Amino acid sequence: MGGAQAPEQVEEETAELKEAIAIGQAEQIEEEMGDLLFSLINYARFLQVDAEQALEKTNKKFMQRF
Repeated sequence: MGGAQAPEQVEEETAELKEAIAIGQAEQIEEEMGDLLFSLINYARFLQVDAEQALEKTNKKFMQRF
C-alpha cells in the first residue's frame, strides 16, 4: 500500500469495518479492525507521525481527564 493511497485505504477499511459490524460477526469485525489499524499506522508513517508516540500522548491525555 503506497503512501499516497493511505487516506483512501483508511476510508475503505472504515467502510468494511462498518459492514462487518452491521453483519455482527465477531471474527470478521476483529479482522476488519486489524485492517483499519494497519491502514491508520501506514497513514501515520506517510505523514511522518510516530503512531506509537501519538497514541501514548492520547492515552496520557485521557488518563489525566479521569
